[in-house]
Amino acid sequence: MLGNGLHLVIDGETAAPLAVGRVERFLRHFPAYIGMRRFTPPMICQNDDGWSALVGIVESHCSVHTRGTLIWVDVFSCGYMNTEKATRGVVGLLRLTQYRAEVLQRPLPAPVSGGAVYTPGGRF
Repeated sequence: MLGNGLHLVIDGETAAPLAVGRVERFLRHFPAYIGMRRFTPPMICQNDDGWSALVGIVESHCSVHTRGTLIWVDVFSCGYMNTEKATRGVVGLLRLTQYRAEVLQRPLPAPVSGGAVYTPGGRF
């Protein structure tokens, strides 16, 4: 899929909960695997039963959230991304046993009249 602004969203499962080292290695090496450049080190925080992790890339970001054996991965690029290669990389590097991948093309269509509007104070 070609275009400006591709957002790859993967929901999956692993055979066993991921160790922090696997999450860190994934975020350290995955951007180069898909031809992108990191500008931050992986940032990882332990949550109740898994990890929340993020790496900034020049093109945008990659994030991983886990809960037990469940995993959610987001890869956003403001430019081109080979989403098939990126999906193969996520599945292989994180050893997903099951997954569903979706790709959103950005920019999304303009909101319909009467849709959510941002107002100061964080309310819509």
